[in-house]
Amino acid sequence: MPMLIYGTARSSLQQACLKQVIGLTARQPEKRALLVVPEQTKMDVEKAYLALSPTPGLMMAEVLSFRRLAWRILGEVGRQPLRPIDQAGRAMLVHRVLRQNQKEMRHYAHIADKPGFVSQLTTVLGDLKRYRIGSEQLLQAAELAEDRILQEKSRDLACVLSGYDTLLSQAGLTDAEDDLTRLADVLEILVASPRDEWPWTRLAWLRQSYVWLSGFGETRDFTPQEDAVISGLAMLVENMTITVAADAIPADQNACGIGPDAYFAGRKTAWRLSRMLPGLRYEKVTAQQNDLADRIRNLLDNGSVEGFHQRKAGVSERGDEAFSLNLVQAASLDEELSWVAGEIRRLVQTKGYRYRDINLAVCNLTAVNMRLRAVFREYGIPLFLDMERPLSGTPLTRMVLSLLDIGLSGWSRPALMAYLRSGLNGLPLDAVDQLENAWLARGLFRLDRIFDDSYYQDRILPGADNRIRAETEKTGEEDTDSLHPSLAADCSLLLAWRDESLQPVRQILRDLGASQPVRDKVALLQRFLGEQLVSQRLEQRIGQLASSGEMDVAIALAQSWNALQHLLEQLLLLSADLPMSLRLFRDTLAAGMDTASSGVIPSAIDQVHVGNLQRASLRRSRVQFIVGATASDLPPAPPPEGLLKDPDRQTLSDLTGRQLPSSVRDKSYLDAYVLETLLTQPTDALYLTSPEQAVSRVFRTLATYRPACLNVLSPQPDLYDARLNAPVPAFRWLLQQPASALADENRKDALPMLRELLQSAGFRRPEWPARQTRITPEIVNELFDSPVVLSVSQLEQYTACPFSHLAGRLLALRRRPEWHPQLTETGVLLHGVLEQALSVVCRQLQFDPTNTRPDFLSGFWSRCLQTDWQQNIDAWLKAEAERSGLNRLFDAGLNASVARRIRRSAAASLTAIFHDLAKDPYIPVALEWVFGPENGRQLNLGLIHGLPVSLRGKVDRVDDRPHEGQNKTQHFRVIDYKSSQKSINYDAFYHGLALQLPLYLAAYASANPGSVPENAAWFTLNRPILNVKDHSKLQNGQLEEQLMKLQRPVGLNLQPEALQQLSVHAMKKARQQTHELLAGQFPVYPCRLPGQRPPCDYCDFAAFCRFDASHDPWHRPDKPVVPMQEGKRMTAREVFLLLLAKSCGEDP
Repeated sequence: MPMLIYGTARSSLQQACLKQVIGLTARQPEKRALLVVPEQTKMDVEKAYLALSPTPGLMMAEVLSFRRLAWRILGEVGRQPLRPIDQAGRAMLVHRVLRQNQKEMRHYAHIADKPGFVSQLTTVLGDLKRYRIGSEQLLQAAELAEDRILQEKSRDLACVLSGYDTLLSQAGLTDAEDDLTRLADVLEILVASPRDEWPWTRLAWLRQSYVWLSGFGETRDFTPQEDAVISGLAMLVENMTITVAADAIPADQNACGIGPDAYFAGRKTAWRLSRMLPGLRYEKVTAQQNDLADRIRNLLDNGSVEGFHQRKAGVSERGDEAFSLNLVQAASLDEELSWVAGEIRRLVQTKGYRYRDINLAVCNLTAVNMRLRAVFREYGIPLFLDMERPLSGTPLTRMVLSLLDIGLSGWSRPALMAYLRSGLNGLPLDAVDQLENAWLARGLFRLDRIFDDSYYQDRILPGADNRIRAETEKTGEEDTDSLHPSLAADCSLLLAWRDESLQPVRQILRDLGASQPVRDKVALLQRFLGEQLVSQRLEQRIGQLASSGEMDVAIALAQSWNALQHLLEQLLLLSADLPMSLRLFRDTLAAGMDTASSGVIPSAIDQVHVGNLQRASLRRSRVQFIVGATASDLPPAPPPEGLLKDPDRQTLSDLTGRQLPSSVRDKSYLDAYVLETLLTQPTDALYLTSPEQAVSRVFRTLATYRPACLNVLSPQPDLYDARLNAPVPAFRWLLQQPASALADENRKDALPMLRELLQSAGFRRPEWPARQTRITPEIVNELFDSPVVLSVSQLEQYTACPFSHLAGRLLALRRRPEWHPQLTETGVLLHGVLEQALSVVCRQLQFDPTNTRPDFLSGFWSRCLQTDWQQNIDAWLKAEAERSGLNRLFDAGLNASVARRIRRSAAASLTAIFHDLAKDPYIPVALEWVFGPENGRQLNLGLIHGLPVSLRGKVDRVDDRPHEGQNKTQHFRVIDYKSSQKSINYDAFYHGLALQLPLYLAAYASANPGSVPENAAWFTLNRPILNVKDHSKLQNGQLEEQLMKLQRPVGLNLQPEALQQLSVHAMKKARQQTHELLAGQFPVYPCRLPGQRPPCDYCDFAAFCRFDASHDPWHRPDKPVVPMQEGKRMTAREVFLLLLAKSCGEDP
C-alpha cells in the first residue's frame, strides 16, 4: 500500500527516505530499491546515501531521475529510442517547421523570425508535451475559446506541434520529452499483461521492488506524464513511498489554499495523490531544528513574532550555541562581496570550517556573477558556480556564426571583427588590432575593398583626423606628430595578415553560398574548422583558462565544441538531404546554439557552493549566506511569461482539462518555499547581506526583532573588519591610511604587526611621487627647437586647457582614425572646392584693368551669381578628393548621398560668397595666405625664456576694398572658413580664447606695412536650412533673402582703430600664453566662460586627466570691473572696446 510522508523540512524528508532505503537493503538485500529524485539533486542524494549507509556502496539501491528511470525500464524491453533528439535538435526542428508553416500562422507569424522566439516556442512545446496536450486538443480548445487572440495562438501552436511531430516521424526520430509517455505506455501494458508473458519476463524484478519518490511535491506538483508513471508503478511494485513538503493533508481541494504559501504546492500534491492512489497512508516527519530557526519558520509561516525577540536563559540575542544570525548592510555591491569573502576566510581559518560547508545563495546571480568571481579571486576563495551557462556567447559559437554572417552581411565590419576577435583563427590579437585600424582608416568593409591591394597603399589615409588635417593646413606646416602610430604598419604586413586570415573565409563562403544539401554544408564547415586548427587552438585556450583557475569558463569552452559537433550530427539526422540556403543554415545553427547550455557536475574539491536561490536551496550546509537581499531582488522578480501568458494558460487548462503551470502564480509559491528553506535549513549560521539601504522585507523584519544581529558596514573598515581578511585588500587599505591614523595610540600595536605580515608576503608600500603640473626645462628644450615656431591654433588650445595641449600636441595622443563619410563634410573638401573656385574668379579679375571700378565689380559679381557652376564644382571636387585621398566618395552609394550633399553645400557657399561680395564690393587678393618662417612673413613675439618665438598660420582669404582716386592705402579684411556656425563672444577675444582672427589681422598688417584692417569674419561652409512655420507669410524673394542671412559672414564689425587695438591685445595674450607654455606649465585647469561650451565637452583626453566637472575647479578668468556711465549699464560690446583701449594704453 503506497505511503505519503509529509513535513516542512526538505532535509528531514530526504533523510527519512534514505533511512528507509538503507534499512530495506540491510533487512532484505535481495529486494531492489529505486529512489527517484529530481535530476539536479541526484548526485547530492547519492553522496548523502553513502554518508548514512554503513556499507560502502549502493548495492541493490539505485538513485534515478524520472528520465533515467524511463531509460532503465525501456532499455530492458527494447523500447529505448535509438535516435532521440535533445533540446538543441528540437530547436532546429522547430525552426524548420516555422519556415515551412509561417504563412499559415496568424498570431506568431510577425515575430517568428525574431531572435529568441524559437527558444520560447520550444519551452511552450515542452510544457504541452509534459502535460500531455496534443495538437488535436489545441484545435478543440481553439474552437471552444471565446477570445480571438487565444484562438489564433492555439491554432498556431497546434500547427507547429503537428508539423514538429510529422517531421520527427518522417525522419525516424524521437523526442526526449516523450520518454515518460513511452514509459507510462509500457507500464500500462505490464498492468494488463499476464505475468508469464512478455514483457514481464524482462521486468519481473519490478514486483519485488520498492520505490521512493522524493523532492517533487515541494516547489511544484507532478506533471500528467509523471502521474501516469506513478499510477503504473503503484500497481506493479511491492511498495511505493512519496514525500511532499506540506504542513498538513487537506481534506478537500478548497483546503489546499489554507496555510502558509510555502507549502501550497505540497498540500495540492498530497490532495491529488490521495485521489489518484486509493488507500494512501500518511506519515508526518517533524523537523529537528534549533530554536532560532523554528522561530524564523513561525514568523514566515504565521506572521507571528511571539517569542521571536525573546530568548532562552543563557542564549545570546544573536542565536543559541549551535546557531547564529547575522544581518549585514553594506554601501555598495563591492563592499558587500568583500565582506562576505573576508568572513568566509575567517570562518575557514579560525572556526574550523571547510569551504564545502559554506553555501552562497545569490539573489541576482546573473548580474553579480562577474563581480563575485573577481572578488573571490582576490580573496583566494575557491568557488563552484552552480549555474547553467549559455553556449551562444562562447568564442567558438561567435566564430562560427560570425563566419556565416560575413557572407550574409556583405563583409560588414561587425561580422568581420567578431570573427577575427574570437581568437580562434590563428591571427595574433595585435595583428587583429592593426588590421582593424587600417580598415577603419581606409573605410575597408566590403569584399571588393578589403581584397583590393591598392587601398592599402594610400599615401593619404581618408580616415586620418580631418580636424588635425585642417589645422595642419592652417599652420602651413606638416605636423608629423599628428600621424597615428597604428597607421605606420607596413603595407606588405597588412596584406599578409589579411590573406592569412581571410582568404580561407572567402573560399568557404564561396563554397557554402551555393544551394546544396545540408550534408555538403556540414562537411564543408567541418573541413574548414579542421583546416583552421580550431580544435587545437581550443585545447590551448582551455589549458590557459584551467591553469589560471577559470575552470567553469574552460569547461564551457570545451562543451561548446562538443555541443557544436552534436548540433551538426543532429542537423544531419533531421535533414541531411534537404537543400538549404546559407541564411537558413546560419539561422538553424543559431537556433540550436541558443538553447545549448553548459552545466558542471560538482566535484569533490573543497569549494564554496554558489547558486541562485532555487539551486542553493537544494543543498543543506552548515553556513548559509543569502547575498543581495534587497527589496528588488528578494524575492526575485518574476520571469517573463513568454508566449503564453498566465490568463491564456488558465483558459487552456480549463478547456483541455490539463492544468498547465502558471508563470506568475506558481512562482510566488516557489519563492515562498525556497526562501523559507534557505532561512531555516543551515545548521550553524545564517547570513543575510544587502548592498543598499532598501533591504528586503524579511531582512527588515529580522533586523527589527533582532537588532543585535544587524551590522551596518562603515565606509572605512577598521582593523577588525572582515573586508581586510586577505593580503591584497589589507595592503590596499594600509596604503590609504593617512599618517595620523598610522600613529593612532589605539593602533600602535596592531598596525606594525599588519605591516610586518604584509611585508613578509611581499607587499611593500611604494613611495608615490607627488602629481606634477609642469614639465622640466630640459624636456621643454627637447620639445621646442630654437627658434620656437607655434601655430595660432596651438595657443588657442593651450589657453582653453593646458593639459589638453600637452596631450594632443606634445604627446601626440590621438583617437584611432576612422573613415566616416560625414567627416569629409567638415571643411576639407568644401574648403578645397571654394579655394579653386575663387582662384578662377580672381584670375578673371586680374585680367581686367577696370576691376577696381564699383560699377564693374557690381556687374562682375552679379554675373558670377547667375553663372551655373555645377560642372566646375564636380571637377573641383574630384580634384580635391584626389589630393586629399578621399576618392571613396565617388563609390556609387556614397556619390549619391554624401558627395551629393557636398556639391550642394559647395554651390550654396559659393552663392553666399558672391552675394556678399556683390553687396559690399571687395576683391579677394589672397587665398590660403601663409605666414611663417618659410616665407619670411612670421609674426614675431620676441624673446621668451631666452628663445626667439614666432607664430605661423594660414589665412583662408584676404579681401581688399578697391581704392578710388589718389588714395593708395590698402583697406583689407580677413575671412576664416568654418565648418560649424560661430558667434561673436567678446569674453573669448579678451581672454585669449579666440586668437585666430585678431592675429591674422596682425600678421597681414605686419607683412603689408601701411595697410588698414577693416573687418575680420568667419564664414560657415554649409547649406543652410530655414525653419518656416507658415510658408504663406513668405513673399516672393524673401526665401532667398532669409537663406542668405543664415550664411552671411559673422564679422567683428569694429572700427579700424579698435581692430588694431584688438590685434595688439591678442599679441600680448599670445606672448603671455607662450611664456607659460615654454615654462612647462600644463595643469589640468580647463577654462570656462559664461554662456560657452566648456572645452571638456569636446576633449578626447578626459580619461587621462580625470577632471570631474562636478567638483574640480574650473579656470574662470576674472573680468575687470567697468563702472557704469551716466548711470547706465554698458553693453558687452561697449565694455569690450573700453577694456581694449585700457589694455593698449598700458606698457606691454
